[in-house]
Amino acid sequence: MWDTTLTQLVYSPRPNVNVVAPHMLRLLLHAPPHSIISADSGLNPARLLTLPTPLRTFWTMHYLLDRLQNQTEVAESRSTTLAGGKYSDGLLVVSVSGPFYALLGAFRSLLEVDSIEGQAAAWLFENPGTASLPLDRKNIFDRFLALVPRIAGLCAAVVFHTSPEGVLVAPDNFGELVTLVADKTVAAVTDTCDSHPKDDTPRSSKPRASVDWEACVRRVMAEPEYLVVCCWRSVRELSAILGGPLIRCGCHLSRSKFEQVSASQWLTVHHLQDIADFFISQLMMSRHPGAFELTASGFENFCDILLSLPKLQVEKWPERWLSIMVADLTGVEVLPPPVCPTTPTGSTSLESSADSDAVLLRYLGNNSSKIYCATRRSAGLPFFIQALLVVLHKAHKAPNLLSTVVSALLTVVQCSSESNIQKTGISSSSATLSAAERRLHATNVLRFLVRDATVGPNLSDYLEAILKCAIQGLDSSIWMIRNSSLMLYSTMMERIFGVNRTRDCESKKNRMSSSVFFAKFPGMRTFLLQSFEESLQGIRYVVR
Repeated sequence: MWDTTLTQLVYSPRPNVNVVAPHMLRLLLHAPPHSIISADSGLNPARLLTLPTPLRTFWTMHYLLDRLQNQTEVAESRSTTLAGGKYSDGLLVVSVSGPFYALLGAFRSLLEVDSIEGQAAAWLFENPGTASLPLDRKNIFDRFLALVPRIAGLCAAVVFHTSPEGVLVAPDNFGELVTLVADKTVAAVTDTCDSHPKDDTPRSSKPRASVDWEACVRRVMAEPEYLVVCCWRSVRELSAILGGPLIRCGCHLSRSKFEQVSASQWLTVHHLQDIADFFISQLMMSRHPGAFELTASGFENFCDILLSLPKLQVEKWPERWLSIMVADLTGVEVLPPPVCPTTPTGSTSLESSADSDAVLLRYLGNNSSKIYCATRRSAGLPFFIQALLVVLHKAHKAPNLLSTVVSALLTVVQCSSESNIQKTGISSSSATLSAAERRLHATNVLRFLVRDATVGPNLSDYLEAILKCAIQGLDSSIWMIRNSSLMLYSTMMERIFGVNRTRDCESKKNRMSSSVFFAKFPGMRTFLLQSFEESLQGIRYVVR
């Protein structure tokens, strides 16, 4: 079972199969050590089974990282079988011969076991002195962090695509991404691609046999869903790991280390910058819902970790990101510029803020069409702002921040012309956005804030203004404004009247008399009367 899990289940391209691998690993980690020693001295499943549970966990992580590195090298290779060698098809082969997300899911399950069972978390960041096997690798944290940008960069070809569902992309000989046409008539070969070649040589990067390689390409060409699922699920797993147990272990060790020395060797500012760059790039650039929705959850956990590390001078990063993003969209400074008190180590908080600003400004300084997505309900932008506000609200940071942000968004939604919005000098990425596009994004962000369980109940003072904006948007001549306003209106109905138990249910809990409604929202009576009068005038004009 152990050998089958590490050689077949973690490489299966079928989600209903590879999901079993993490549970099998967590169960078999506690099996008694095997007494038969494998003749092969390398890192292989049989040798792992001879180790006690703590070392077996440690070496299984290294084994999975070896396989991840191997698959990454295959995906980055220039071996070609498409169109006479015009396109590189390494990522296509990986998506059916051993997708990243299956290996990452197994790796994440071991991290959770490590934190639950209370084993030596320091082994994630520093190799143990007695490792039982020849140790010629870096520590687990550094190895994984080095693979993150490589895997994310490979998956970006799909999840950053304007229409990622069912898309087939491959780089040509010049490195440019080319969209391929799926051929449903190609016979999909399933038997030769389901299992990974049984080559236990660590860090092996040699390509697979040509027949097997071609069979995998033919299978993806027939079923392009394999490529899309591989990419967005891989981004999901990376987000779960970077916002989950791995960074929390480093956070705990960093706090313990700070009690003894002035600097931490476990989790540094440079590490946090790399992780922040991953999250921000996914939320700003990703267009696949599965990618940016699940990235937002990891990003929220990551921001929560930043707030717990004041001695690293990173607790101000979420505030700065929110201030920059809202100012770029609305032109309103929601927070004052940071001050620069000197720390005992000689560094300043202003330097740390500048580093955090550069991570976000790197994307805002590019073409705004790549950041602000007018389709897909503004993509990851509402998730980005929502996650930051939720974390800061829970930590009781800047008590007036929520009201300031909502007021800035309402100003954009209520603005009728582009000239009414005064831009600041923080970034010019949204200077090319029209007033309609900014209104669209602000409406989508408001909808996310209203429906959120944490910040939504604190918007009672703004519900009337938001409801008026939603109703006014229904009369817009631009379809995308009407669509976003309708979704905001639906969210407002749920916030005001509650959620129905079923679709056709008529519960008394979801009702409100007119007297109570207008008592809560006194300005709505005049607003609705005026709206009805304007509508009736239009009808009378058409009849005449």
